[in-house]
Amino acid sequence: MDVLVSADAKSAAGRILQLLEGEASAEAWRAEARKRLAEGPAHHAGTTETADGRLDPRSLAIALDAGLPERRTVVQDGGHFLGWVPMYWHIPRPQDLVMVGTAFQTIGLGLASAVSAARAVEDGRTLVLASGDGGFLMGLSDLESLIGAARSAVVVIYNDAAYGA
Repeated sequence: MDVLVSADAKSAAGRILQLLEGEASAEAWRAEARKRLAEGPAHHAGTTETADGRLDPRSLAIALDAGLPERRTVVQDGGHFLGWVPMYWHIPRPQDLVMVGTAFQTIGLGLASAVSAARAVEDGRTLVLASGDGGFLMGLSDLESLIGAARSAVVVIYNDAAYGA
């Protein structure tokens, strides 16, 4: 931390939101995203297959990113897989990534959160849920609600078959 800001939380948050909503800040975000994408991922791209014969989640994440719609809002559950989405998927805007599992170190909140996010997704955007096998199973009862709430959705389930978190 380089700068300490002492302010009323509500007024400071309101002012920060005003600054972030301007076209200049949106263009700055896009310019930074374009720069990082041009540089390529700073992470290892993975292999086509791991020693145990399963897919390498790094190379899978790269392949999924290429196939997902450009205009997307991503909801990510928690679990063993949680690093692959933010490291390897292109997230168009900061508000297009909802990481529910990491905040509470939990699994099983992805589907329920995706239902809420589906209601908030702007027209023309696809909701993408990334969940693990265990977390998805825990929230399975919310799948029907997601189907009813989302105009367009893709569900990605990372299956390590071990409740690997």
